[in-house]
Amino acid sequence: MDLEVKNREKINSINSIDQWVIEFKEGNEYAFNQLFTHFQKSLYYFAMRLVTNHSDADEVVQKTFLQVYTHIHNFRGESSFKTWLYKIAINLCKDHIKSKEQQVTKVTLEAPSLKKLSAPFENPLNKLMTQDQSKVLLNKINLLSEQQKTTVVLRVFEDMPFKEIAFVLQCKESTAKVHFHQAILKLKDLFKDGAPQKGDLL
Repeated sequence: MDLEVKNREKINSINSIDQWVIEFKEGNEYAFNQLFTHFQKSLYYFAMRLVTNHSDADEVVQKTFLQVYTHIHNFRGESSFKTWLYKIAINLCKDHIKSKEQQVTKVTLEAPSLKKLSAPFENPLNKLMTQDQSKVLLNKINLLSEQQKTTVVLRVFEDMPFKEIAFVLQCKESTAKVHFHQAILKLKDLFKDGAPQKGDLL
């Protein structure tokens, strides 16, 4: 029953987002404010995982919504609005990192975001992590390649389907799946290499 309620709430949320997009395209400023309020927090956490700095993440969020405001008519519904939004944010994160000539070496995940690990699909990371090991896991994620890390963040913490991830990363769906599965294998190897005692993490 709980799952049914959650699914119904998710559908209602999607319907609301679609309606806000339609109304904003028609010039309704209130609809834009609703989109901003709905996505601001999750987009901020997402940006933090990539740029690892509060002010930088906040700047990415502001620039993302500025692009949404000025280019909303470029959204043609080929993906969900959320996917289109995150694609803009990822490109801005990459531009920001490149401009600062810095490497993405750390993922910052706030405690509330960890709850999203309880995703509705069978999450292979759950086999690697207990509550006490969450910080260890986050440190290991930092060691992944940029593509693998982004794929893991989108799939696990944002619960994004591989089809949508492929759209964001501008690659084939099969390639997105390869990035994810390679990331999981890499994480397993990292845990094995770093496990101080037998059976600690795996």
